[in-house]
Formats: sequence, structure tokens, C-alpha cells
Amino acid sequence: MKKINIGVADLKKIKDEDAYFIDKSLIIKDVIDTSDITLIPRPRRFGKTLNMSVLKYYFDMNDKEENKQLFSGLKIMDAGEEYTQHQGKYPVISLSLKNLDGANWKEAYAQLAMYFSDVFNEHKYLIDSLSVNKKRIFKNIIARKADITELNKCLNYLIQALYKYHKQPVVVLIDEYDAPIIWGYDNGYYKEIISFMRQWLGSALKNKNELSVYRAVITGILRVSKESIFSELNNLKVDSVLNPSPFADKFGFTEDEVKEMLKHYDKLDSFNAVKEWYDGYNYGTHTIYNPWSVTNFIDDNAPFPISYWKNTSSNALVHEELLTGDEYLRIQLEQLMKGYKLTSPLNEHIVFSDIGKGNAQNIWSFLFFAGYLKAENPRPNPVKRKQVLYDISIPNVEIESVYEDFVEKFFQGSRHNSGLQNFLRCFTEDKYERLEEYLQELVLGLVSFHDANKKMPEVVFHAFVLGLLANLKDAYEIRSNAEAGYGRADISLRPKIELLKTAFVIEFKANKKGKFTTLLANAMKQIKKNEYHQALKNAGVEDKNIVKLAIVLKGKNIKVASEPKPQIKI
Repeated sequence: MKKINIGVADLKKIKDEDAYFIDKSLIIKDVIDTSDITLIPRPRRFGKTLNMSVLKYYFDMNDKEENKQLFSGLKIMDAGEEYTQHQGKYPVISLSLKNLDGANWKEAYAQLAMYFSDVFNEHKYLIDSLSVNKKRIFKNIIARKADITELNKCLNYLIQALYKYHKQPVVVLIDEYDAPIIWGYDNGYYKEIISFMRQWLGSALKNKNELSVYRAVITGILRVSKESIFSELNNLKVDSVLNPSPFADKFGFTEDEVKEMLKHYDKLDSFNAVKEWYDGYNYGTHTIYNPWSVTNFIDDNAPFPISYWKNTSSNALVHEELLTGDEYLRIQLEQLMKGYKLTSPLNEHIVFSDIGKGNAQNIWSFLFFAGYLKAENPRPNPVKRKQVLYDISIPNVEIESVYEDFVEKFFQGSRHNSGLQNFLRCFTEDKYERLEEYLQELVLGLVSFHDANKKMPEVVFHAFVLGLLANLKDAYEIRSNAEAGYGRADISLRPKIELLKTAFVIEFKANKKGKFTTLLANAMKQIKKNEYHQALKNAGVEDKNIVKLAIVLKGKNIKVASEPKPQIKI
């Protein structure tokens, strides 16, 4: 069996070590057939860097014959002479911005200067062919003495120098272009980095340079609005995952590719589990699997899938977006976590400055393009004819865990982290006599409910508790507003594992009027009258193992009543 090179994104290294390689070389044909400048946004760890490596080795005139051997047996070599004639024909500028960060703009600018110094140093053979002024600028960039204007235009300088020297147009590859923008957003220099990127890209790739640039391919996570960075690039083609395109199957694994790989490693019997955990991305007409998670699962020779992708980088932006939403958004999130689909338009022109504003459409759009949601069934909005609606949902089990982490995010780093665990033990260890205490602590501890003027209606309180209980989904079958007896129980929990015996029926009341005793009695009466526990009995739970819980919220105060009364445990 071939080895798997986890994290290796260089075609030459993979081929030299005879590692397993899924042939995506027809991306070369797609680049040749498409626009002069193409932006391809895809989620992280979906094969962007490896594909850029494939393009570099194919087009680069340096080491032409050696690089040609890398493509022996690959699909591109059977695509026809109109494509193979481009092998080894062009000077290539291959850039990766994914490691450019900085705690502030001064540090970020210094890193940009250092990186471009290294890039220009690789091409210092060009210096003697330059005019006196361009030679000075070239040397300044290498020596890290370039001013902001020179650094803004450094990509254009390099393109023009290569074009003049080789008498051939240049192929420009820019991987993870938005990495420094994300750092800028996180660290307070968003405006500065956006201004730099607009001038850096605009001066190099605008229409007047179309003779000096054969093709330019730019990858990242987000599109970042054309008006924000790419305002001068009228020749830019954005490859959206919402539309059918030849690139749709070039990033991530198709189902056939996953089956072939599982078969190679004698793990084809794991296919259904792999599909449940890592599938679910609909790009164009293709269903796509997360390649990072699939390869890690196979390489680990794991008996069952686990989460790999969510640990590859911080989910801070995801959490920030969800935390800025209002109560209605959290109700929608609860619906998603229960496996339902939402209907929403998606904004392809989202910019980072839109993040953190609490706008639901922007939140779902950001999460979709970052790989945390899937979208399907596009259709015109009957109310706004120019708008397209999509059914959005959580793509797979692995991403479910990201949203569960979000629920826990409320409580991390404080006493509420242990409070959440205590709340969950009320159910798993039959300690529901402490439920009132622990639930009260959690409600009071949430920042979003500190405002004394903000009241939590019953539906929001219901969604809040249901979000907490989502942590128990592997232990209990959790149903919300499901038909039971003569009505719909707010929440029911039926044990899924033999170790747990007790089932629960929960009824909520949120009211600023009336006495707690009356409200609790009414909630308990509703459970009994409508026989909400009957569904649990029909599912095989003995009556003696069913606990009825009435939970009442007045303002920010919680009271809980139960039947039968709990036995106090020490």
C-alpha cells in the first residue's frame, strides 16, 4: 500500500516518495480554458495548496524536462496537444501568503517586506536586464528598504521584469491571499491590509497587463467583495461553489475518489461511516468529501471516524459570528443542530467588515463559504426576484461537533464551564434535585442576558436549554416539540445506552406574572393531562423510570418542580 503524506502539499515530494495521490491534474486544463484571472475560494484544508503546486510544476519553464516526468500517467497528458503544449512554457510567480501574520500593522508590514525580499532574491538574475530606476527598486525590495509605494507595486515590478526578460507572459499563483486579511481583522489593522492588498493586486493584474500575464490563479477561504479588494480587476472570474463549474470537483474528494481510496487501503467497509462524517459539501453538481478528514481517518487506521478538520485552525471567527446573533438566530441555530434545514439567501459579496454585525444572512453566508454549512435547492425568492434562496443545513457529523463547541464557548474560561457539566449530570446521574440551582447559574452567567431590560420569552428559553442538552445527543434521543400523548412535549429525553435508565419529559413556562407555585403546578398539570410521557412508554421506557420536569422562568429567575420527587444523593 502507498504511504499517505499527511499535510504535504507539494506534488514533487508526493511523486518522489510514491505516496498516494488523487489525480486532479485536469485543473490545468480548466485554468487554460477559463478566464485570464481566476479567484477560487474554498474552505481550508480542501487541497488548494496542492493544486497550486500542480499548476506551478506544469507551467514553470525552470526544470521543464524534470517537471514533465511528474505528470507521467496523469490525466492532463491525455488531454490533447492544445494543453500539453503549455507544459514548461512560462515563467511562474508562485506565492503563498498563509504564513503572513502580525500582532499589529507594523509587524505585518515587516513580514510582507521580508517575504517579498525572499521572492525577489530568487529572481535576482533579472537585475542586469532592468533600467536604472527599476534596478534600484528591485535591490531595495531585496534589501528590505522599499517604501510603501514600491512594496505596493512589487508584484507588478516582478511580472514586468520576467515578461521582458523571457519574452513570455507570466503565470501568477497566489495561494491563501486572504490569510493576512484575516489576521488584520483579528488584530485591528483591517483597513491597512485591505488598502495594501487592493493596490498590490490591482497594479499587477489589471487589464493593461493582459499581455504580460498568461494566467493568474488566486485561492483563499472567502471571496472578499470584489468592490473591496478586486475593484480594478475587470477581468476577474470568481469560481463560486454555488454554481456549476469545471473546478467544482478539483477541490476536495468526490465520492468515487473516496471509494477508490478506501478500497486501496482495505477500508471500503467504512464507507457509510466516512460518508456520514465527512461528506455533505455540494459544489456545483458534485458532492464533495472533506479531503483532510478522509486522509487522516485512513492514515490513522482508525476503527471509527473522529473529528480532524475542526482542529486544524481556530474557529474564533465562527464563534464570533454566532455570538453576535440575536435570540432569533439562536433559535435558528437550534433548528440546524436538530437536523432541520433553514431557508436563506447567501451573500457572495460578504466582506470582513460585515462580520460581527449580527446580520443573519451574512452569518449564514460566512459559515457556508468557510465550510460550516451546505446549501442546496436554489430557487428564486418569490418576494425579491433578483435574490436566490437556498436550503442550508449542517453538512455532516464532524461539523455538528463545531456547533456543539459553540454552545460550550459560552462557558469556557469561567465557573460556567463546570456549571455546564453539573447541569448535564443532573440527567446522566439522576441528580435532578440540583437542576434548579445549576440552570439558574447558567442563565445568570450568560452575557447576553445580563441586561435587566431584556426578557427571555419561552421559545428562546426553550432553545437555550435545548442547545445545552445537545451535548447529550450521544446518550439520549432528544426530541423537541414532538407529538406525545394528546399534545406536543417541549422536550423529551429517552436513554440510548443501557447504562442510563431514567427518561425525562420537560415543560417550560416563561411568564413575568403569576406566582411560581401556580406556574409550576400548571406546567406539571399540562404534562399529566396531555400524557406527554406516553410516547416514552410506547418506546419501551417503564413508567417508574420517567421523570416529569416543570421549569418556570420569571425574568431571570428559575424554579423547577419534578415528579417523582428526587431522592437526595450524597
